[in-house]
Amino acid sequence: MKAKNRKRSQIITGALLVLAVAALMFGGIGGARAVLTPSESYTADIATQNAALQINENKTPVAEGSELLSGLPDNINVGQLYEETITVTNTGTIDQYVRVSVQKYWTEDGKRTDLDPALIKLETGGDWAIDEEASTPERTVLYYTDVLPAGETTTPVVTKIGVDGKVATMATQTSEVSGDYTTFTTTYDYNDLSFNLEVSADGIQDHNAKDAAISAWGVDASQFIPGM
Repeated sequence: MKAKNRKRSQIITGALLVLAVAALMFGGIGGARAVLTPSESYTADIATQNAALQINENKTPVAEGSELLSGLPDNINVGQLYEETITVTNTGTIDQYVRVSVQKYWTEDGKRTDLDPALIKLETGGDWAIDEEASTPERTVLYYTDVLPAGETTTPVVTKIGVDGKVATMATQTSEVSGDYTTFTTTYDYNDLSFNLEVSADGIQDHNAKDAAISAWGVDASQFIPGM
């Protein structure tokens, strides 16, 4: 997911990575807080022009050390989606085409690859096209379907976030007999876990964009971006 620090004469790129974490408890989620963790962030300057992208949460630019998921209540219910808008602003001086990668996964003292990331539910905006071939249950790759002028902001790429209600039914039950009594204990599979959301954005200049996309992204992005 992290962008490689490459500079080419015909390609201008910029990237920023956001990490969001919220702790999951059965029946609700508490302490929905996170800290921005930037990736290798760079710009390439060509003829005094530069490209840079800024990720925003709920219309607010995300800076290092900022809390994320601040728009969520302290406790949220599984099975319910909550508004959480992620947008991208072109803070450079040239128009760009933008690609965003959204990664979601569970952690418990480290990443849990055995748990289903599809249970972390997201809604995405209508102005973004999903690259189904590049996407997985853990990662969704999207392209903004229009050029992003310098100084402008995209419509939301993420609009809502939540946890699938199936989590409430995923449990293991054990029993213990003591004399005439049997005690049943139910342990929910996703209790005390955290769900994680990472969002990265990178762009290419609008000049010779089709060739630039193939070179930088390895894909003909014109299939997702009309008019490229």
